[in-house]
Amino acid sequence: MVVGAVIIGRKFPYLKKLPVDSSTAPGPGLWEGFFPEARHYWKKIDLGLYRDLFFKELEKFLRRLRLVSLKLDSFTHRLIAKVRTNGAEKNSVEHLTSLSTGGSESKDQDENVLVSMIELSVEEKQKKEEHALIIEVAKNPKNPELYKKLAHLYVLAENFSDAAEALETALKLDPEDKKSAAKLRAVKKHLPT
Repeated sequence: MVVGAVIIGRKFPYLKKLPVDSSTAPGPGLWEGFFPEARHYWKKIDLGLYRDLFFKELEKFLRRLRLVSLKLDSFTHRLIAKVRTNGAEKNSVEHLTSLSTGGSESKDQDENVLVSMIELSVEEKQKKEEHALIIEVAKNPKNPELYKKLAHLYVLAENFSDAAEALETALKLDPEDKKSAAKLRAVKKHLPT
């Protein structure tokens, strides 16, 4: 504000020297008349170059934001799946306790429910195996074989990001394992870019 007043103050002697008729004549705009230095500097700037740089940086930022949102989505998906499996286990325990205490159901119904619970789906078996392997990994985190088994389960479940993480950990523990390196390359082909 002060700088503008100083510049305008510098221009008043020139304005007083102008003839009265020249004030009515159309000339350069207010900006160009009072600030010719700024206008000259502004014309020298290549705005196209800055625009291109801005859009490149914006694209990088948006890609990083997308990556973060994908990781967050993956995390929440796994969390929801774990909550659902824990809820299913609680329901099955409640169902078993009601079967053992309730005498109104027939024996055939009890046997059918037990047989259906014994015949777990493939997904439930994989989840239980995964849970057991995670516990084993927690007990012995330096065993690369456990990570390989865990990666195999993740591949069967088509959870390629977790499979890649497990294989990378196995390779950190055993860098000489060429089979795991080949599996990791194959798994990474299935990952989204």
